[in-house]
Amino acid sequence: MRYILIISEDRDLTASEVVHWLLLNGEFQIIRINETDKIKILNISIDKERESNFSIEINDRLVIKSDQIYAYWYRRGELAYNKVVANSGNIKIADLLNESLNKYYNIEWETATEYIYYLLRKSRSISINSWFDLKTNKLINLEVAKQIGLSVPETIVSNDIQHVIQFVKRNKTVISKPLSINSGSFWHEKYFYKYSIGTKLITLEDLNEVQKEKKSFQPTLFQEYIDKDFEIRSFYFNGQFYSMAIFSQNNPKTQIDFRNYDQSLPNRNVPFKLPVDIECKLGKLMTVLDYDSGSFDIIYNKGEYVFLEVNTVGQLSWVSKNCNYQIEKIIANEIIRRAKY
Repeated sequence: MRYILIISEDRDLTASEVVHWLLLNGEFQIIRINETDKIKILNISIDKERESNFSIEINDRLVIKSDQIYAYWYRRGELAYNKVVANSGNIKIADLLNESLNKYYNIEWETATEYIYYLLRKSRSISINSWFDLKTNKLINLEVAKQIGLSVPETIVSNDIQHVIQFVKRNKTVISKPLSINSGSFWHEKYFYKYSIGTKLITLEDLNEVQKEKKSFQPTLFQEYIDKDFEIRSFYFNGQFYSMAIFSQNNPKTQIDFRNYDQSLPNRNVPFKLPVDIECKLGKLMTVLDYDSGSFDIIYNKGEYVFLEVNTVGQLSWVSKNCNYQIEKIIANEIIRRAKY
């Protein structure tokens, strides 16, 4: 069998659209693994004479071997398994032992699957994106962007209230946002819930209240707020940029963070072309960071383009549909091209 392997999440519509285009081609079997699919690692082999390989079983039904994978796209999610739960008895010491053993089992699984992700990424000619990209670091990305010559907002990470107060006084207007991923999801009974942590405007009054109540807080990202004419979401793939201007500044609900969507009065979104020199710098950023694709958040203000962040597993269907780019079809065509390589 010749497989195209996709690792994603159950409710990822982008992956579903790409699979649609892949199925229309009809040359390869499509295997999509979501976070609710249960995986068994049957074998991992590091052979002295042959290529290292693995075989896994999906949901106790389908066995696939690494040499059957002709193309691989990491979209989102990770390989999950039916946990082996330790049970050494009911006495107190046994409970502590069980907890320790379960932690050990999880680490063993994570180490084994990390090697599988590594083997999938190792064949760069057939793979697009990587599980390792999921750990993208906003601070490293900002530093690299600055070194390349992109404009970035002044940023601090601190839990020193006096330092933060001085930062706000110096920059007048400051926002705070998550250092890492800004969303999550979970199942409860039969319902699926999603949540996100957005961008928040920070004032001296907020900080004075924290100081007054002597509240402690974990190291938090604070950033200079950049006035904008409009925002830009640009998806990068295979050396090409697919950009969209978002006119979010005129709506108080979306002015600070366009992800505070106003369903009754949606922002105007239109196709946009970034200047060649900005695209060159962004492309260099992706090369230095070793990312195949990602969604850029950029602010345009009075002739200046300010880089905010890049999300390697960011939303792209929104850009694709608003601007008629058909990015999902472009990704599918590239996956097929690599599968035939």
